[in-house]
Amino acid sequence: MDDGVVDLAGKVALVTGAGRGLGRQYALSLADWGANVAVVGRTRSFVDETVQMIHNAGGAAAGFEVDVAEPGSAVRVLKDVEGSLGSVGVLINNAGTMHLGRLADIDRADWWSDFEVNVRGTMEWCQATLSSMTERRDGLIVNVSSSAAHWTLTAASAYIASKAAVIAMSRVLAAELRNSGVRVFAFGPTARTEMFDGLATSPAFTARQREIFATPDDAEAARRLEGSIRMLRQIIVGDLDEHIGGFLDSEAPPT
Repeated sequence: MDDGVVDLAGKVALVTGAGRGLGRQYALSLADWGANVAVVGRTRSFVDETVQMIHNAGGAAAGFEVDVAEPGSAVRVLKDVEGSLGSVGVLINNAGTMHLGRLADIDRADWWSDFEVNVRGTMEWCQATLSSMTERRDGLIVNVSSSAAHWTLTAASAYIASKAAVIAMSRVLAAELRNSGVRVFAFGPTARTEMFDGLATSPAFTARQREIFATPDDAEAARRLEGSIRMLRQIIVGDLDEHIGGFLDSEAPPT
């Protein structure tokens, strides 16, 4: 597999949830690879920080404040993105939430909000960008899921079910788009984020579960992040096209 230079010059890449965490890292990497990056997030200050980091590194980016759970927001914001940067060629659906609580006790609105962000938001951004991608017969959609979709983790039913739905949706979308020139993947990155770090102390989990999510040291965190960015690079350059429509786990890459 090629871990060399990715050339996205002239391409527009859009990342949701790009104000911080993995979304910010994806945005920085895409800009480093030459893309003009649309930084989408719900907190203006975080979005502006990511955009400034890209500018400071000599890249091109514009920020867009939006809550992806807001119905119709993708179509509305996409018009601004296209007006500022051009048609989106790479879409990274990264925005995500996790509400913890056992199914018998969790607030129903909290449980469902994971679906509003993780599934509905992903679907709406896919739908909004597909017209121009299929017209050009060129596009890449990476829907961020999680290996947790395959786990049985008490108190995380909303997150697990929503991420499993993202995998299923990506598989069907890839089949619908076969021979269209648009590639679709479900991607399970592993990296230390604020969401991940909070699991190690969550009272919703058992002591054993909290041990599993113990915060990795800096060296391990760097290794995980490097692996996630490496797999994203491989997806972009086409090294993993035989797995289009499938789920790719950065900690268990296909052989």
